[in-house]
Amino acid sequence: MKKRSSCGCGCLTLALLILLSIIMVLILFAGRRDRQGWTSTPPNAVSGSAEVTSSRLVPFKSSASKYPLQMVMTTWKNTGMTPIRAIEAEFTFRDKNNRVIETVEYTLYAASDSDAGVAPGETYTTPRGEGFVFINPTVKAESVEVRILSVSDRSGI
Repeated sequence: MKKRSSCGCGCLTLALLILLSIIMVLILFAGRRDRQGWTSTPPNAVSGSAEVTSSRLVPFKSSASKYPLQMVMTTWKNTGMTPIRAIEAEFTFRDKNNRVIETVEYTLYAASDSDAGVAPGETYTTPRGEGFVFINPTVKAESVEVRILSVSDRSGI
């Protein structure tokens, strides 16, 4: 008569306990990383790290263009936990009937990695004469909407 090994049930239980322990450690470690701000991308990085507080169009003159020009002046605030050195944004220009004229992706802000960038809680306004220049020979933009696409603590400059 053959004896049954008692190891089968005990080994299976031990393997399940080890697997469950590993999963619990991974879950606890992942939660700790998020609480300490160690994530490489903050939660909701598109709108959570920086927020546009105002944007407006101002007339802009240039001898190089015969068309009326407008410059986008933007103010935004760093709402994250780290300095910001680069922001990519989308500008949507609308006419007097609120129809979209054009949508453009643009680097709203860039600082070299050796620069301090914009610290958490600070507000940044586009310096006069340094905004995005909108040119449309047929339609004047009446408004601009600025939407942040990505925020980075590194500029790549």
